[in-house]
Amino acid sequence: MTGLIGPLKGSTTTINGVRSISDMQRVIGFTAPPSIVLRGNAVQTALAEWVLRQFDQEPPAAGPQDFQPADPAYGMVRAFYLPKTTTQDLLNRVTRVRESLGIQRIVMYSRLRGVLLRGNADQMAKAEALLH
Repeated sequence: MTGLIGPLKGSTTTINGVRSISDMQRVIGFTAPPSIVLRGNAVQTALAEWVLRQFDQEPPAAGPQDFQPADPAYGMVRAFYLPKTTTQDLLNRVTRVRESLGIQRIVMYSRLRGVLLRGNADQMAKAEALLH
C-alpha cells in the first residue's frame, strides 16, 4: 500500500518517528509542499497515519492517547504528553524507559513534549510509571 500524506509539519523527527513506530522502511519526506510518501502494508499505513496525527496536533488535555493496530503482532501504541518537562528531562525519561523495559520502538517529539512508544500492555503500564 502506498500513500501520500500532506500537507503537514514535516521534519526529520516526524519521518523517523513514523519509521520507528510503524516499522516501515519506505518513508520519504518532501519540503515543497511539505508531504510524506510511504509504502507498507495496511497495518503499517494505519499506524503511520496515527503517528502523523499525533505529531501534527496540539497535545490533548487528557491523558495518553492509544492506538490498537488491527494485527495483534504489532502490540499497542501509546502517546504520552508531558508538557511540564524540559527537553533534557524528556530525553532522560525516554532513555530510562528504553533501558529498563527494552522498548526499542520509542520516539520523543520535543515540540509537543511528547513520547510515542509501541509494545505490549505490560510494557505500556510500566512505561507510564517511568515517564510520570
